[in-house]
Amino acid sequence: MRIRKFTGHSLEKIYTAIRTELGPEAVVVSTHRRENGVLGRLGLAGADYEVVAVTADPQHEGQRSIEGQVRETPRVARDAHDAPLREMSRQMRELQTAVREISRAPGADGCSVDAPLAARGWDPRFLRALRSNHPEFFTTTDEERRRALLGGFIPVHERFLDETPERPRVVALVGPTGAGKTTTIAKLAARWSLQDRKQVGLLTLDTFRVAAVDQIREYATLLGIELRVACTVQEATRALRAMANKDVILVDTAGRSLYDQAGLTTLRGTLQALGEISVLLAVPAVWDKGTVAEMIGRFKMLQPTALAITKIDEARRLDLLSHVFAESGAPVACLTNGQRVPQDLTPALRADLAARMLGQEAA
Repeated sequence: MRIRKFTGHSLEKIYTAIRTELGPEAVVVSTHRRENGVLGRLGLAGADYEVVAVTADPQHEGQRSIEGQVRETPRVARDAHDAPLREMSRQMRELQTAVREISRAPGADGCSVDAPLAARGWDPRFLRALRSNHPEFFTTTDEERRRALLGGFIPVHERFLDETPERPRVVALVGPTGAGKTTTIAKLAARWSLQDRKQVGLLTLDTFRVAAVDQIREYATLLGIELRVACTVQEATRALRAMANKDVILVDTAGRSLYDQAGLTTLRGTLQALGEISVLLAVPAVWDKGTVAEMIGRFKMLQPTALAITKIDEARRLDLLSHVFAESGAPVACLTNGQRVPQDLTPALRADLAARMLGQEAA
C-alpha cells in the first residue's frame, strides 16, 4: 500500500495530483486546512491544504509470487516464509476497505473522491448534508440533473424583491466594512421606487464612515426619495414613525469588522429597538471562503433573515456559498454584479446559484 501526503493552496489541484500519481482507485484518508501564520488566521493570506491519500501498490502485491519463483525451498520452509506475507497482505486489504468506506461516508472531512470535482473545495458540513438529502448528486453524470439537485437543496428566497408585506416594510442592510451595503441600498431603492412605483424612504445610521451621509444623500436626491439621518436609537425610532406612510423603508448601517464584538452588540440593540424588520446581510463574493464563514458566524447575533451576495462580477465562481450555507440558515435573496444603479441587481434564482457554485454558465 502506498501512502502519500499532498499539500497546496487548491483542493482541486491536489485531487488532480492524487489521481495522476496514485491512480483513480486512490482514497483520501484525511484533509486538513493549515493557516499560514498570523496573517492566515486573520484572513489576509491564503491557507494550505494537507491531504493524505492511499492506494494499493501493485509491485508489493506481486512480491510474494516473484519470491516464490526465485527461491526453490522446501514446501514447509516456503509456507513458513510466505505466511507473514499472506497475513500482511490480508491486513492491508482490510485496511484499504476500511479506509475507502470511511472516506466515502459523510465523515470528518465530508469530502471523497466520488464527489464532483467542482465540489471538492466545498464546506464539509454542506457536503455531508447534501449527501444525506441527495446522494444522487454524487453519482449522476448528468450535469443538468446535478445542477437541479443542488438548486433544490440550497436555501433561496426567489420572491424577496417582489414581496408586498404590510406597509411599511422595513429592510436593514448590515455587513462588514466594504461589503457594498450602501450601493446595494441604492439599488434596492431604485428598484422599488422606479420599477415597482413604491413609496420608498431611506434611513441611515452610518454616521461614522467618512462622507457616508453625503453618499447616500446623493442617491436619495437622484431618486427623489426621502432621507433621514439618525445618530441615536431614539432618533432612529422617531424617523421610522415619521415615514410610516411609506411602502418600504431602507435602513443603512455602519460597516462593522467581524472582530468588533462591541460594535456588533451595539448594532444588535439598535436593530431590536426598530421593531419588526427584515435584516439583509451583505456577503462579498470576493472574500476568502474561510473568512466569509467566520464573518457569517459572528454576524449571527444580528439574526439576518436573508443574504445579499455582493460583487459577484469580481468572483469567478460562487463555491464560497457552501461555506455560507453551512454557517447560516438564511436564504439568499438577491445578487449584485456591478456598480450601476439599478441595473446591477438581480433576484436570487436556484438554477442560477447552482450553476455558479458548480462553475458552470449561469442558467
